[in-house]
Amino acid sequence: MSPLIHRSIEILMKKMSDRCARGEPFDIYAYFKRFTMDTIWSCGFGLDTDMQNNVSDPYLFNSQQVFARNKIRRIILVLTILITELRKVWRSIFQSLGIVRYWLRRYIPVTQRLINENPATWIVKQANGMIEKRQHFGHTDRTDLLQLMLDSMSEEDLIQDSPASFAKSRDSEAEVPLVRKITKSEISANIFLFMIAGYETTSTALSYITYVLATHPEEQQKLQEHIDAYFEPETEHTMPTYETVSEMDYLDMFIRETLRMFPIAPTAITRQSTDDFPIEGIGVVPAGTLITVDVYNLHYNPNLWGPLDPHEFHPERFATKRHPMAWIPFIHLLHVFLPLSRLSLNVHHHYREQWYSHPLIILLLIFFNEGALQYIIYLVGLLPSAFYIELRKPSNQRDYSVFVWLVLRSFAYVILNALLKSLSIFLSSLLYVKWRMRLVLYLHSFYFTQQRYYHLLNMTQQKQTRENDYQNHSIQTKDTDDHQQKSVDHIITTSSSPVVTSNLLIDNPDQRITQDVDSLCRSLSSIIPLLVISPFTIAYYAYRTWQITGYYGPLAITIYFLLWTAINKIFISIVSRTIFQQNTSEGSFRFLHAQIRTHNETIAFYHGDAFEHKRFDNYLLKTLVPLLYRRTWQEFLLNLSTNLYDYIGSIISYLLLALAIFVFHFYDHVSTDDLVQIISQTSFITGYLIYRFNLLNDLTEKLTVIAANTHRDSGVGKTSLFRVLHSLWPVNIHGSFSYHLANAYLLPQRPYFTNLALYDELSYPDVHTLPSGERQQQIVHLLDEWNLTHILDCVESNLFTCPKYAWQDLLSPGELQRLSFIRLLLRLSSPNDPRSSRLTLIFLDEITSSLDVNMEMKMYNYLVKQNLTLISIGHRDTLRQYHQYELKLHSNGEYILENIQS
Repeated sequence: MSPLIHRSIEILMKKMSDRCARGEPFDIYAYFKRFTMDTIWSCGFGLDTDMQNNVSDPYLFNSQQVFARNKIRRIILVLTILITELRKVWRSIFQSLGIVRYWLRRYIPVTQRLINENPATWIVKQANGMIEKRQHFGHTDRTDLLQLMLDSMSEEDLIQDSPASFAKSRDSEAEVPLVRKITKSEISANIFLFMIAGYETTSTALSYITYVLATHPEEQQKLQEHIDAYFEPETEHTMPTYETVSEMDYLDMFIRETLRMFPIAPTAITRQSTDDFPIEGIGVVPAGTLITVDVYNLHYNPNLWGPLDPHEFHPERFATKRHPMAWIPFIHLLHVFLPLSRLSLNVHHHYREQWYSHPLIILLLIFFNEGALQYIIYLVGLLPSAFYIELRKPSNQRDYSVFVWLVLRSFAYVILNALLKSLSIFLSSLLYVKWRMRLVLYLHSFYFTQQRYYHLLNMTQQKQTRENDYQNHSIQTKDTDDHQQKSVDHIITTSSSPVVTSNLLIDNPDQRITQDVDSLCRSLSSIIPLLVISPFTIAYYAYRTWQITGYYGPLAITIYFLLWTAINKIFISIVSRTIFQQNTSEGSFRFLHAQIRTHNETIAFYHGDAFEHKRFDNYLLKTLVPLLYRRTWQEFLLNLSTNLYDYIGSIISYLLLALAIFVFHFYDHVSTDDLVQIISQTSFITGYLIYRFNLLNDLTEKLTVIAANTHRDSGVGKTSLFRVLHSLWPVNIHGSFSYHLANAYLLPQRPYFTNLALYDELSYPDVHTLPSGERQQQIVHLLDEWNLTHILDCVESNLFTCPKYAWQDLLSPGELQRLSFIRLLLRLSSPNDPRSSRLTLIFLDEITSSLDVNMEMKMYNYLVKQNLTLISIGHRDTLRQYHQYELKLHSNGEYILENIQS
């Protein structure tokens, strides 16, 4: 096929050279698309076309139409992304339309001129025609893809690696695979698939490569020299071959780096899981879950593509081996799923909701409800003029039945008005619940994965913190031979460059997830009814005002609104910044009080009452109260501006009517009775237009809350040795860890216990552990072995009863450390837990600091008998007998590694 490819390339190069020689600009992407399709049809199926010169070639036209998307399809694509439940509906609609189009063209010939044939159907027809011609004329001398597939239809030889069924030979009992021949329909389908797979991907990749070559001349020169080295006079290569290209390492790295920065796959690939499958750190993802892979963030992740900047073009980064799923240039390479959907903010997989309760459906209901409400308000606004007319009639013209009907109609309008307004508030509240539920579930799925709660709570770095307040270290660990007792051979620490810490601040993530999400969703849901209907109501009443006052009426009102909005915008920006600072300080103030609740006993032992009293009063008076005063004054100015706008607007409506009557004399020929009706209707229309603008202006108060709750910063903080070893903190690693996180277990110095039942506390963090009698007996036995049976009195000797108070308040530090150790013992002795057999490395962070030496010896002897690798932090010399090596770290960055046993 090489000569055919060379022919297509020569045609392409000649066309581009001619355009460049004439100095004419051209669309190189269009050239690449025609070149790609010409190569596919000629090399793959032996079809000689003139696609590169003839843009109206039918093969080229129909091939491009397969990928064409009109405006309707683009809108539908966006809707299916936002409302995932509609995907099946749209798919069914398009399939039905395709069937209708097929039958119309088949049985009503006149429609063939009006309805174009489906391009995919046309291509399949041509493929079938090529198959029949090739079979009829027998051009078996061609070596293209089509002929290879046709040869497989008549092949009789047995292929040992064919995935076929097995049958027993007559002369042998051995099983012999039978060849599964390819069918004609499969060849036709493969032709279509080959065209689809190669057209868009190849042409787009060529365009991106050309762009990179043009914007990186130094890389272009380097690549040119690399290729020229394979075609120098002393080499045996004269024309490129597959073998030659496969030897060009830098060319391969150049193409891979281009596709990393500009992936051909969509930026977000969505798939649906067919089976339940576990993901470490997340849990089991059930079948039917919609899963989205963010290809862009994957390809620009510094943890995967560092240490070089992922936003810069460096082909050399592919010289080192990367994770196989870190690079997804094409959509068909997707074999990994990440449960994240940023476009639609999918609900957590444990919660299922019907399509009719989707937030967008509620938005549509709000829109229609607001439309009906505005129509009823319009009818109610015309009622005063109708009453004026009826009440001003002379006694001989009064009609009692007409007046009664007017009263009944008024009551009906008012009742409908109240009903629709209440329904609007109800739908807004329902939308608030849906939004808050989805947003909190989404934040929880992010917060409680990959230990982000730890990073957010511990990485907070005040702006005054220096950027170089600690040094980063790279650590490498090794284990001895499997037949020996496992121990750490050496731990090597080498100083690296200081980590640059951010000046930004992240504060109180618990407050952000609870109070701020509530405030944000409530504010947004309350303004949604106004936002969705305001463009239509303002446009309608502006038109009616123009009919009454001329163009100057709506123009004057619009200028008045824009002028005052600009003034309010200044106050909004000032107040929103103050509210954000207040929210931050309020969260810190609550955290101070939470510290008192957590450490009240310790503070009491220290007699720290006076100190804490002074500290709290100083924070309140010097930090929080000044912000409250500042916000009060700023909101006073904002409210003054808003109220002035409201009341001045009510006067403007009458001024506009006065201009129409006194200056322009629009109603000089109208009778007094009719003028009263016109004045009533006109004042309502112009007044309501100003009122609708007022509503938009009154959003300033809620927008300040929204602006304050959507201003978020982030930061980083310090690290420690165990955080590095346990991968809680990113480091610049020179080497690699020799263990997997699934093989390690860490016992912290401060055990974590809440107020759950004792069975759940000891099973923590496993959320899938099912209660069993055997495990209950094991827990009771371990409590007795480690002198903790008395804690059963706190739960009435029931492992499934929650204590009245948190375990942290009921137990001493030593009891908590022993209870934490029982967690590890349960993990190591769980016969049904596959993770227990994988544990080989235990991190011990001063787990015996609150225990006596005898209890410490009992713990370590048990772990040593289990043949586990132990890495301990401690200050007691008694720990040395349980370890082989000791690493001493000094504050100046130096360290000493000693062989204790030697």
